[in-house]
Amino acid sequence: MTGVKDKVVILTGGAGDIAQVATTKLLDGGANVLLVDCDGERLAAFCDSLGSPAVAYCVADVTSEADTAAYVKAALDKFGGYWQVNSR
Repeated sequence: MTGVKDKVVILTGGAGDIAQVATTKLLDGGANVLLVDCDGERLAAFCDSLGSPAVAYCVADVTSEADTAAYVKAALDKFGGYWQVNSR
């Protein structure tokens, strides 16, 4: 994937198959990725399998204002910013 080098991407639906393929492509392009989903076990397993410091995850319900604020803060704290992409 081009044009993502040094971008910080918040990818919602991060435990899903489409998001996992997108994550791999984003990492290959040099992006930092914060995955967001309600399925913490699947998020953790996927992130652990990548073994990359350029990927992190946050368990959150994207329909919750408080959870949304928490994952945006997590992206800011971990990577210093964000560029949001939605996957459904």
